[in-house]
Amino acid sequence: MASTAKGNILTDQHRRRQVALAITADSQMRRVWDDTLDVNDLDHTQPIWKKAMLDLLGQWWKVSADTAAQYLPRFRKAEIGDGSVKVGVPRFNRSQAGKRLEWGGVANILWHVAMGQTQEAAYLAARELFIGMFHEAVLTGGRLTLQQWAAKDARASGWRRVSDGHPCAFCAMLVGRGPIYTSERTALYRQSDGDKFHPHCGCTVEVVYGDWIPSDKEKQWIDDYYRAAESLPKGTARTYDRILPIMRRTGDYRDSPSARASGAMKKDPHSKNQGVRTEKP
Repeated sequence: MASTAKGNILTDQHRRRQVALAITADSQMRRVWDDTLDVNDLDHTQPIWKKAMLDLLGQWWKVSADTAAQYLPRFRKAEIGDGSVKVGVPRFNRSQAGKRLEWGGVANILWHVAMGQTQEAAYLAARELFIGMFHEAVLTGGRLTLQQWAAKDARASGWRRVSDGHPCAFCAMLVGRGPIYTSERTALYRQSDGDKFHPHCGCTVEVVYGDWIPSDKEKQWIDDYYRAAESLPKGTARTYDRILPIMRRTGDYRDSPSARASGAMKKDPHSKNQGVRTEKP
């Protein structure tokens, strides 16, 4: 958690704004998908679809990045008393984004068809999967802005992952790892560990100034992880793919079996992100 009450409030407000803008972007994406991709003429409409999707993603990626750049000085002032900084916004890499999203259109539809679905069912299934990819890609703008700032701010010890309060076990594990340090002194920490934001993920990024003190809820996730790890048979590798299924048995996570059965994954009482799944795929 942030070191100040004001910082905690600002981070939660920022997370909610990011999720809200991504949901709006998702809605526009659905319309663009239907307007540009013709299931009866996939080869000819794919280039039109790709350009339209990258144009839309670039717009919303920048909104996410700008939102983070506006939040950060206020958060920095709350945490260390100095918000007189100018935060730069990273450049949207259209080429890289195009490569990541390429398979989400025609290739994904054809894959579903190959799996035995009708062309119409494949079209709808591919669109739903693409929404998750698009949602994650939009939020990358804000997340990357904060991550890059943490690497350049001499007062920051790093950045950490912040959940919506009811994460899947995967996200809870990464939240429990605390700050991803950026200094040479702590270079042995793997920065890639905190970069794993899955489709529909509602997590955000928070810059850490000083020491990180986990909240009570975060301590619970850390304890759950280590209890699950210690319960494994002697000699078993303690890898997250073995540990997370045990964590889920508590019923406390968004992707716990009991949560799946009750529909809690579809409606999150702790978030305004209603109707959006955020579990690890």
